Amino acid sequence: MAEDTFQLEAYSNLLQGGITYILVKPDTPMWIPYEFLPATIQSKVLICGQDKTALVREEWKYIIQNPSMQDWSVLCSIIKHIPPPAVVYVTREVHVPPQALQYISSIASNIGATMIVERADTQSGLLQFSTMNTLFFPVLQHQQIQTNLPLFQSIFKQTLTIKSLDIPGLLQQVAPTKLGLVLAKTDGKWLLYWYKPEESRLSEIPKQMIGGWLRSFATMIDS
Repeated sequence: MAEDTFQLEAYSNLLQGGITYILVKPDTPMWIPYEFLPATIQSKVLICGQDKTALVREEWKYIIQNPSMQDWSVLCSIIKHIPPPAVVYVTREVHVPPQALQYISSIASNIGATMIVERADTQSGLLQFSTMNTLFFPVLQHQQIQTNLPLFQSIFKQTLTIKSLDIPGLLQQVAPTKLGLVLAKTDGKWLLYWYKPEESRLSEIPKQMIGGWLRSFATMIDS
């Protein structure tokens, strides 16, 4: 495709294996791209910091809070034995050691595990493109485009080979439609797509399950 005829297509790949980053606005709650994950997830692992909000938003099989280097070592040891498909979600507070990223990236596709690393848009300097397979950008409102333009320009400069891409014009097109942008690596090349966050909404959660989560959450707060 010629550079001056760039067309943006919908993202439709399955996230099964590999490492996905999600950039979010600071006040945005946790978002999991269920639309692109296997329909049935056998194991969900949460790795979080002091913020316990994520504990009650999902049902987790394993939870690691404020992980130490030893915790990361244990995770790397057992991840091959966690029933697949598995999702490991890392909240924005948590630093992932480069050794752990490298190891999980090297085996993820073989064991059916997907690591999702959440980062605030102000943490873009922590992105690890060498081990990353996919990057979801936050959805912008029109008044946020100018402020966030440097973020997109910096990341696109490191990934895309399309030199004549009109980034401000692209953001102005997707913002009114409440669409976000996705960078995905295919055969070693970064490609750009769009996605719609609303398509990844969870189905309604039974009240009994919510009650159980709240009781567990209250116990953790008291402990």
